[in-house]
Amino acid sequence: MKNIFYREFLWIIVSIILSLLFAFLFLEIMHLSSISRDLKDVEKIFSVQFYLIGCITSFFCIYIVRLIVSIVKAIYIANY
Repeated sequence: MKNIFYREFLWIIVSIILSLLFAFLFLEIMHLSSISRDLKDVEKIFSVQFYLIGCITSFFCIYIVRLIVSIVKAIYIANY
């Protein structure tokens, strides 16, 4: 039971770290990253909101893919 808890905790930490990186990629794909330092307040808030949306979406997608892979692996092992 302890090993399952540690494994899940590790996956949550890895998912959080990857989601932070994927959020930057999300902003870059949407062309919302700006090099200029003189952004208006509305643009700053808009960028932060999109970054948070990218983080949350990435976290859930990473964790869902991880769960799907583990379910398919368990079904495969059960059949063979």
